[in-house]
Amino acid sequence: MQIQEITRPVRLSNVPEDALGFDLEMANSFRSSAPVICMIGTERYDAQRGGCVATIASITRRDEERGLIGWFLEHLTRFRDSHRRPKLVTFSGTANDIPWVRERIERYGLAGPGGEAIDRLEHLDLRVAFHKRTQNDQISLKKLE
Repeated sequence: MQIQEITRPVRLSNVPEDALGFDLEMANSFRSSAPVICMIGTERYDAQRGGCVATIASITRRDEERGLIGWFLEHLTRFRDSHRRPKLVTFSGTANDIPWVRERIERYGLAGPGGEAIDRLEHLDLRVAFHKRTQNDQISLKKLE
């Protein structure tokens, strides 16, 4: 597993530090096939570091998937423990990414104190919020970009 951390210098006055953006990208991530490419990325604003901190963990082998999920749960736990009201921000994550992570938690027997880290943060799904405001669910992250 490879982990990269990148800080992009920027000053944001309206972005709370208790929000952690999360996205998951995968290719060929199915139980029956050996090769896999999977990345879990998070980003948060850190005023002390003067920017947005992006952390990306990636794997290229099936046998690394358990470690990737374990890393992500530890990452969430550290974030949760360092903020009063932590939030996990996704774009359609409640329909896609979070169920994928939950299935892996179950598959690899990671339930329990560490495994519940994903459920102990408030979830903000931007796609759901967009639909509530516009009554339009024909939106994708690519179209927003």
